[in-house]
Amino acid sequence: MILIAYTYLFEYLREMLFVKEIKKKYITQRKNTFRDIEYNSYKNLKLIIFDVDDTLTGFFQKFDENTKKIIKKLSQKYQVVILTNSTKGREEEIKKEFDKTNIFVKGMADKPMKHSFQFILEKFDISPENTMMVGDNPFADMWGAYRVNIRHRILIEPLSSVDKNIKETFFLFRILRGFERKLFIKK
Repeated sequence: MILIAYTYLFEYLREMLFVKEIKKKYITQRKNTFRDIEYNSYKNLKLIIFDVDDTLTGFFQKFDENTKKIIKKLSQKYQVVILTNSTKGREEEIKKEFDKTNIFVKGMADKPMKHSFQFILEKFDISPENTMMVGDNPFADMWGAYRVNIRHRILIEPLSSVDKNIKETFFLFRILRGFERKLFIKK
């Protein structure tokens, strides 16, 4: 498993070094938070895939009521999926928070591997053309979505960097995010 992760990381880094316009290639739009996205403006949008930790809530934190309300409202118009690399335990916690909704939660997703995203597209029989990925991670979220041709790939700022009420990410994640953003994203 570690060897596979390193193989994908190497492939990603190789592409990053040889592609001049990475921002245009992997990211179709940037927003501050998921709340800033005008979902209704996307024609033919049917499926929204959200990352969870540092996108919708802090790492391993419960969802605030406003976030739950927004996600539930979106699920009335679109198929909503929460796709996370977190543990099975975290997946179960999120499922409980969205109990009695049609929101699908998939943990231990292995993002950015293609099968993570293909599974969701096949499960709901929705074309990547009609799909949006919203996440804070250029590698796991944006590159993974790009690899299966998801049309709308929206990178948001990590929630812990824009909301002072959110606990900061783990030290290792801050180092990786800093590296990714310096190498990958030119503002």
